Amino acid sequence: MKRLRWPLLIVAICSPLALIVYGVRIPGLAPTEYASPRSVPEGDQEVAWFNTTTSGSSWERFIAGIRRTAGAVPGLTVDDSAAFLDQTATVPEVVLRLADRPHALRIRWYKLSGEHSPAYWCRLLAQRSPAPLAIFGGGSSDRARDMALALAHQLDWLGQRPLFFITNASAEKVHTGVEESDNPDEAGGQTTDLLRIYEGRTYRFCFNNKQMAEAMLDFLWQSPNLRPRLLAEDALLAAGSGLLAATQAPIKPTVFYVDWDDDPYSADLISQFREILYSPTGPKPTPTLSGWQVPFSVGGYYNPNRREEEVADAMLKELHKLPPQRSLLVMPTVAAPARRMLRTLCGASPGLGRKIVAINGDGMGVNTILRDGEFAWPVRSLPVPMILFSHSNPIGWDDGPTVEGGFRLDPPNSTEDVLHASEMVRTLIRAAFGEAATEPIVASGDELAARLRKLQPAVFDDTGNRFGGRGEYVCLVRPKFEDEDEAGLPEAAFEVWRRSQRRGWQLVGTRPLNRTSRVETGSGTP
Repeated sequence: MKRLRWPLLIVAICSPLALIVYGVRIPGLAPTEYASPRSVPEGDQEVAWFNTTTSGSSWERFIAGIRRTAGAVPGLTVDDSAAFLDQTATVPEVVLRLADRPHALRIRWYKLSGEHSPAYWCRLLAQRSPAPLAIFGGGSSDRARDMALALAHQLDWLGQRPLFFITNASAEKVHTGVEESDNPDEAGGQTTDLLRIYEGRTYRFCFNNKQMAEAMLDFLWQSPNLRPRLLAEDALLAAGSGLLAATQAPIKPTVFYVDWDDDPYSADLISQFREILYSPTGPKPTPTLSGWQVPFSVGGYYNPNRREEEVADAMLKELHKLPPQRSLLVMPTVAAPARRMLRTLCGASPGLGRKIVAINGDGMGVNTILRDGEFAWPVRSLPVPMILFSHSNPIGWDDGPTVEGGFRLDPPNSTEDVLHASEMVRTLIRAAFGEAATEPIVASGDELAARLRKLQPAVFDDTGNRFGGRGEYVCLVRPKFEDEDEAGLPEAAFEVWRRSQRRGWQLVGTRPLNRTSRVETGSGTP
């Protein structure tokens, strides 16, 4: 019997594996391979939400945004009893109904994984009737590209092809390759417009990189205490030495930028900044640009990698050659590389914050400052004004005891994602159910697109991009400098500004930032 123990053990292990390889389903061993779409009750319609299996918190925040929509849309009821299911392979859903309407709109989470790619779900959903009206997705530009490619390649549907609703991907151009391969390694350096991959059926609910760059530069140049200019104290010295004419002449702004090669978002946003700065409507006189490439963004928490250290040294040498002025540093990247770069610069040049203003975009995330700033962005170690971008109000916290939708928004968490989700779903409801009570729920993606184009005020332009020039949010981290000894002054202030089409930039609120106590309930000026 002992002689048979090892052969039997090998057979017991290898047999199930062999059966799986040959496509034989074994209960309990490969359940995720057979995940399938849910059916849609007759007359109802479905909108899919594509995200990874690990996105439970994102789904929860998305549902919170839907709940808050109920308070803004008369007659809307939200049934989320099946929104939080235990099984990983199940398809959660939230059901939206309007009073006196016979049919419902069902938003369902189809989970992405190694086995379940966007192409996998598109293939299965295409075989079901009815097809989804639309698919939400694209939390990053790479994911949006993959989803757009999957939709573009899936030509046959039982009904009309769904629309693609991009949630957060802001890149204008993405790598696709010669034949629009979904493998970025085969891209060969070629790019295409993200919205042209699945052309005519893609709508971007966030602002794109060009709109973000334009908004942040517009805010910067309208802020006298931030925009690149000759430093006041040095201007007075120059006037006293007979150089007044030179100080009165407009200076040529200097703009530095750092581009991390392994971050496609970084390259795309920098190209948008460059295009705007050199455009006929850009700032005058035309700025001087100096830029550096960093091959990868891997490094320590505070300590830079070798190339980042070289770039910081080169940038400081350039700064020392300039007349005394404030310059601009564009760093469109995530928190870690930005933190390392600014810490290295500030460590080598105390007082740098008076000579430079940094711009990031939406790559870093407001929670880096508001929630995690004590360790992720210590303002005393990084005393440089920093401009961020937000697609919705990041400090829209609830004040009173009554909360819309039963999901309370409290500091220090950013409210951007919940309020952005609420805005997206509110637009979807207006188009899907129609503005008039007599309109039936749409029955296809084409009908939904037609109603989206009729919304007033208009939400999207002819290409599918969200209209800019209104509704953008810009966040400013304004540090306290060492010589500012005013009692009670916080280590930094976090300001949020919103752009109005008629009134320009309006201050939404200011929140104090301190090392020992971050943003607290009720702190700051609403």
